[in-house]
Amino acid sequence: MARVSAILSLAQAFRAGGYYLGRALRLPTLAACAVGAAFAASGYLLSQSANRLYIEGAARVPWALGAAEQLGRRARWRDASLFAVAMA
Repeated sequence: MARVSAILSLAQAFRAGGYYLGRALRLPTLAACAVGAAFAASGYLLSQSANRLYIEGAARVPWALGAAEQLGRRARWRDASLFAVAMA
């Protein structure tokens, strides 16, 4: 049961990260939701469900990309700190 709970919580992190990336790329809300769902349901992430280290690292990718996109657009401390936390 703990494994299922961990996988579901990581799936929520994938969806939230994908949504953040979509909004950072200035996509409409529905398209950003689709980005999050597609990232969470991608074949690679589903096939790595037994290897938690890879999944936890992959959950940070959209957050880092979204923060890098925002940081490149306008240099703010909030975006820099989010990028640093995502890369840590």
